[in-house]
Amino acid sequence: MGYICTRCGGTNVACEAIVNPNTGKIIDYFDGSFMHAICSNCENEVIISNIEEVKHEIDLRFHEFVERTGKEPEYVECQIVRKETGDEQRKTIKLSLSINDDDNDDVFCYCNGIESFKQLAEYGVGGFIVTFCWSFF
Repeated sequence: MGYICTRCGGTNVACEAIVNPNTGKIIDYFDGSFMHAICSNCENEVIISNIEEVKHEIDLRFHEFVERTGKEPEYVECQIVRKETGDEQRKTIKLSLSINDDDNDDVFCYCNGIESFKQLAEYGVGGFIVTFCWSFF
């Protein structure tokens, strides 16, 4: 699938690059070029996300946590983008639907395990999209 616009889910996005104007050959690109783009579908400057890469990174970090601790994590700290506004935020998500977090006001949302969390990296699921996985705990 490649990169998508986090605002509309479209794939008609363009990133900045250094291009030879005589040949059209891409010479280089800037750090972060594949994080921001112009979306031709919704006509916004947007944060873009590669769903498969995000899911792969989630799997890697999840398995590293399980191997290191011998148990499955209860929470994940991740980067999200709100679809309506394009605002990017760092949030904590609980990997369980049980809401016994009287002392934890930092939980942004609840999901039903790792597979449910990985679905939040897809465009059509909710009002936000997960674009990066920082850590499990």
